Amino acid sequence: MLRSAEDLHRLPVRRHEHAAACAPEFLSVSAGLTFSIAGEQHSALGFGCSRTPEQARRSAQWETYERLLMVAELSGSLGRPVTGRGHDGKAAATQAFEHIVPRPWHDTYRQGQDATGLAVHTTTEAAQRAAERELLERALLAAIWYGTTPITSQITEHTCVTTGRLHTYSFPCRLGFFSLAAWHDPRSQIFVTGSAVRDSLHDATEHALGEAVMVFDGVWQGKTPRYSTHASRQRYASLRGDLHALRAQHLETRLADQQAGRGRPFDVPGDDIAFYPLIKWEGACLVRAVSHRMETTSTIRARSRNLPPDPFT
Repeated sequence: MLRSAEDLHRLPVRRHEHAAACAPEFLSVSAGLTFSIAGEQHSALGFGCSRTPEQARRSAQWETYERLLMVAELSGSLGRPVTGRGHDGKAAATQAFEHIVPRPWHDTYRQGQDATGLAVHTTTEAAQRAAERELLERALLAAIWYGTTPITSQITEHTCVTTGRLHTYSFPCRLGFFSLAAWHDPRSQIFVTGSAVRDSLHDATEHALGEAVMVFDGVWQGKTPRYSTHASRQRYASLRGDLHALRAQHLETRLADQQAGRGRPFDVPGDDIAFYPLIKWEGACLVRAVSHRMETTSTIRARSRNLPPDPFT
């Protein structure tokens, strides 16, 4: 039974590292472990990719911790009441743990509602900010792909790849800066993206680039990720194939170069977010940010739209 951050750091997390395919400046790291709950085997996997090796390793390790805690706590905390609080500190609705983190393998799961907004960090405050950033990131992705008016962004081409073209599209947002990296290789019929919200433009760009490189690396090598839902597995499989050109063209119409004077600034309000502290240990805290008004890719996909399906995995 895990009871502290020290317990987490003592776990036998396995790690595999390699230089990313077609982007040798980046180190791609996968981490994971297997564990048993009531005789049933589970896996917790985490991934990281960065030009800074220690950052890649740290990201993979903490993502492994997040998924481990999500599964372990969900299984051991059924029915435990958790009270959320807004930015103003006022109490939000109290809900059972499994309703705050609904997952496909549990009977509280509802299609279109996933663990978006879940984050683990060394303090509650840092975990809360990371959870809100993830929620904002998913909402901005939904607005970009499914919106109607082009959004103004700073467009930069990056020469760190050996095939295709890699661009980032960045703009200021409520929590700092948003960046979307898009890597298109027509010859291999691959189109992948990565995205991030961070305090600085540099950090947002580097994290988005790392995500895009990590996804391209997996698609290039033909890896099959262990997604929980059939829809997620299908979306990943579609990153290589006939949709590559349609997706690249659609993204170009949605993100306008700020130097061209087209498009408009964009942001998403966050006044209705509630934060649920699920685990509060010294040195490790798990928080879920929940918004019932914010449109994310998870909530908008179910609608019928005459657009190429989004590539956000």
